[in-house]
Amino acid sequence: MNRRRQALVALTAIAAWIAAVNLPVTNPLTSDVALYEVVGRDMAAGQMPYRDFFLEYPPGAAFFFWLARMVPVSYATGVSVLLCAALVVTSVAVMSAAHGLGFSRRRQLAAGLVVAISPLLLGRFIIAERFDLILSAAVALMVAFAVRRSFGWSWAMLGVAVLVKLVPVLLAPLLFIWQRRTRPRTLWRDVGVGVGVVAAGVVPFVMLAPTGLWRMLHYHLVRPLQIESLGASYMRGITVLAGHPSGVTYSFGSHNLVGTGASVVSAITTAIQVAAIIAVVVSVVRMRTTAPQVYVGAIAATLAVIVATAKVLSPQFMLWVLPAGVLVAGRYGRLASVLCAAVLLATQFEFPFRYLDLVAGDGAAVALVVMRNLLLIMLVAACWPRRDQTVMLNERIPAASPSGVASITAP
Repeated sequence: MNRRRQALVALTAIAAWIAAVNLPVTNPLTSDVALYEVVGRDMAAGQMPYRDFFLEYPPGAAFFFWLARMVPVSYATGVSVLLCAALVVTSVAVMSAAHGLGFSRRRQLAAGLVVAISPLLLGRFIIAERFDLILSAAVALMVAFAVRRSFGWSWAMLGVAVLVKLVPVLLAPLLFIWQRRTRPRTLWRDVGVGVGVVAAGVVPFVMLAPTGLWRMLHYHLVRPLQIESLGASYMRGITVLAGHPSGVTYSFGSHNLVGTGASVVSAITTAIQVAAIIAVVVSVVRMRTTAPQVYVGAIAATLAVIVATAKVLSPQFMLWVLPAGVLVAGRYGRLASVLCAAVLLATQFEFPFRYLDLVAGDGAAVALVVMRNLLLIMLVAACWPRRDQTVMLNERIPAASPSGVASITAP
């Protein structure tokens, strides 16, 4: 590991420590660590998720909850240790991908730096109370391997990401098109690797607890409109301006809007999400390019669309778009990185500082979330795949590097 990456790893650890020790503690009622510990304890006692108890998370998350018990410290500390490791992996993988994309040394370091200081931008809960950094690490590795044309490993990382949060399955069409245009001879073999990873995590539960697994999927399909989501924030903004704040109920582990209006808005945002994801894929197909910069931009745009238009928009979801968002090339690449940082920071101002005000319908708190979601929409536009992303202005284009796992850590 060269000095720049050693410095990045050290900075990541320092930022994580500062965030864990000095940033405000969130409301204990909003922390999920107690739930993780119960799941990990039950699994260690021989109980099976989905069969013996309900779990809203996919099998990969359950494995993380169990693994945190194996760290020889308190459970909460074990969670933080694993998440700090995931943050380091994400930073190094992002910097490696930036090198493979031909970014200048300064831009490589900047991309890794935004990831490294993300605990300071978003808040301590991302390394103490939520496991979404595991997804970030898997996505960062998926992109880094794909940039190096190690598609077998890239599909494997996509499989891991799907097992952790399900949502990354929507990236499969882009990765398929990317490999079909750059390394078609091993396409189906490599796709099989990803399918095999997912099958290894899911098939045992399909066989032993099919009803419980379906209940987990159904849980997410029927969730109502959460108050931090794009649709809910703009709906609440209108009602606050009209002097008739909308009511909030607590269900599905979150504060939500209910009623006919919320259901209609939820359906509209879901339709926008589907249309936008299809539009990203169509944009890439029509460009007929093999340039990796375009596909990384498409991955970032897809993740930004998913976050911006989801029915539920928890603060930690901002981490999903971070690894690819800081790797966008072209005219708006630097803007995308700035917007990634701005979205994280704006989210921390809302959670934990103003979250209870948001629940109560305070106009300033609602306006803050509306503005944060506007930044998300701008991020979608900045990441959107376009031809100018193949023109690396003021960047160095590297020679083709050999495929393989070792190339991920190439200087």
